[in-house]
Amino acid sequence: MFSQRTPSPFQKRKSQDNELSYAERISVNQLTTLRSTVDEDLKSYAAMSIPGIGLSCRKLYDTLPNQLIQDIRQSGLQVSSLGWIGAFTGFNGHPRCQAVQEAKQTIKLAARLGCRVVTVLSGPQAGHITSHARRLLVESLQTLLPLAESCGVDLALMPMHPKFEDQWSFLTTLAEVQAIIKQVGHRRLGLCFSTYHSCHESGLVDRLASLARDIKLVQVADWAREPRCANSRAMPGEGILRLPEMIQALEQAGYRGWYELDVWCRENWKRDQEEVLREGVNAMLELGALLDVPS
Repeated sequence: MFSQRTPSPFQKRKSQDNELSYAERISVNQLTTLRSTVDEDLKSYAAMSIPGIGLSCRKLYDTLPNQLIQDIRQSGLQVSSLGWIGAFTGFNGHPRCQAVQEAKQTIKLAARLGCRVVTVLSGPQAGHITSHARRLLVESLQTLLPLAESCGVDLALMPMHPKFEDQWSFLTTLAEVQAIIKQVGHRRLGLCFSTYHSCHESGLVDRLASLARDIKLVQVADWAREPRCANSRAMPGEGILRLPEMIQALEQAGYRGWYELDVWCRENWKRDQEEVLREGVNAMLELGALLDVPS
């Protein structure tokens, strides 16, 4: 099924303490190549020798778990994340109990895939007062975390940019997520840091050192210079964000997890998906070349 992997620009020297380099921790989320199928993603990602793939539940609905597990193993790819779970506020007629049950199945699937991170979105406030929406989220996480612990899976809660709060997440700041993490107090609950969704926060680069210990996953996208729509993210280096400084700060603070390219872009989804993938991979490698760390 899978062609032989080409010589990889990612498989570079480990650092002196035998930790994986930045390049060896690059992954691509499937929603970057939204228009391709799961099979096409696995083939093209593997052919480019990308170390990891971020799996999207949105793409997996018609894929049998056993077949997916077999295909992942055959591809040689590691699964950097599986996502997302959430919507625990009962938004759009989706009951919280159903959302929790679906989340449990996702956590179990992640464990079978050898994936250590499941991303979490709270869901919108959905007419609840803030304290009640927060309580629904906390209670849902408390229900799920014993299962996550037994499966060896971390839950990475992500705030989203305020322009998405009516549809996706009532958590819009890193401080709000940190407060939830502190309240729940479970080692399997942490933060998914998105360079895109948190770029509006003041003093962001300087705050990353204190955030790093809670971060389970970093998702990377740039903010387009002239956004055309909500799904108008830019490839690293093509926008206005201080991405090299962000990554540098995270590495210096001891973060050693995945860097997952996560570019939702309507214009890119209209293009040849392998070409988009190649551009994204090159952008991530070029970003690494700007860092003062083992690349």
